[in-house]
Amino acid sequence: MVSFAAGGDVSELAGPASPVAALAAAQVKDGHEVVLIARRQTGSSAWFHNTAFEVREVPGGPPTELADVDAISHIGEFVRGLGREIRAGGFDMVHSHGWLAGLAVQLASPAPPLPVVHTSHRPQLVNRLETAAGGPRQYRINAERAVAMRADHIVATSEVERDSLLRVGLTRGVITVVPPGVHTELADNASTTETRWRQHRLLVFGSTSRTLDTVRALRLLPDAELIICGRPDEPIEPQADSIIDLATALDLSQRVHLDHRISQRVHLDHRITVYERAPLIRSADVVLCLSPPGQAGTTHLEAMAQGIPVVAGNPEAAEAVVNGITGVHAIDPTARFQAATLRTLLANATLRQTMGIAGYDRAIARYSWNRIAAETLRVYERLIQHPRNHPGPGRAASASGLTAHRRSTTSSTPSVVHLPYRSSQECPTAGITWIS
Repeated sequence: MVSFAAGGDVSELAGPASPVAALAAAQVKDGHEVVLIARRQTGSSAWFHNTAFEVREVPGGPPTELADVDAISHIGEFVRGLGREIRAGGFDMVHSHGWLAGLAVQLASPAPPLPVVHTSHRPQLVNRLETAAGGPRQYRINAERAVAMRADHIVATSEVERDSLLRVGLTRGVITVVPPGVHTELADNASTTETRWRQHRLLVFGSTSRTLDTVRALRLLPDAELIICGRPDEPIEPQADSIIDLATALDLSQRVHLDHRISQRVHLDHRITVYERAPLIRSADVVLCLSPPGQAGTTHLEAMAQGIPVVAGNPEAAEAVVNGITGVHAIDPTARFQAATLRTLLANATLRQTMGIAGYDRAIARYSWNRIAAETLRVYERLIQHPRNHPGPGRAASASGLTAHRRSTTSSTPSVVHLPYRSSQECPTAGITWIS
């Protein structure tokens, strides 16, 4: 039996965009009991009406979506409610998701303490560089490091994240890499595909600077159209003018509609869930995933699961994409490199089809949520059998402490509390990333 307590907003936990919900649903399907503990939100019952797992709400400030700085000011109320749920739940473990939830778990830890597994989800530790749009705040980086150091075990979502944790002082023995999963049924409704306006269609997910490079590469691809998608943590609007200005300078102004931000060759798109953007991905010849390190999301997996070749322009996507087999690695995707790569792919339909088939097979075999749930469960079981001894106050887990909080069940599977990320800005699959 597995019980998750999730510490983010309810609206982010139960929908198809939530990796925590997908993980919970996969474990329910495998016969485990799952409970998500979430911050209360107005009208939240609609978010988890059809979920297979239990959702418990606790107060934590006004029942609306809160920015990080506002959520921190209400963390005391959430910690108190969370602590009550953990103590009453008879859980064996806690799995926190995101730095705010991890902080809340540490503050709410009961006595004797429960073992804590933590997953950061797009940690700022991976990419510490400040950007013009506002890079990671130092308090966020410090909090991520502190939460990771205090957890009994870390489930990192990529080798890149694991390496960043090693650099700040964690040891390999307390980190297990479990990649994000993908809904492998995305390809089931293959007949639903968006209409394209040119012979070839490219989708790009990534940062603004790389999006501009893809627009430049489009000059050498006369039969291709480009769709640029936005994500919650990097809205399109602030960067839309620069993209449109570049398209105008490249003699594409007649195909750009400033009112709807849509053109015949350069399109700006706002998709939310993996299911809503699936028809768009299926309509593409190639999907480019060019997000900065630590912000890869799962769009590369979604493309693979639908048989579309991927250009992997960040290290996390490159971990999933087999270079030359399921797509192409492009860690430094300049406009010239993108143009050369895309010309090769667009000119060879057989190559695209072969890569798409290989990508689909890899997504189904390696990244199904059933497999990801099983790998995560093995982390819990190992931690239950071999608890980590903490030098810090209040975190030394013992076998007797685990027994005292275990539910009465004949199952040997650990009961777990999951605390997910606080807002859609933290969610790896809550929206579409830039396509560039």
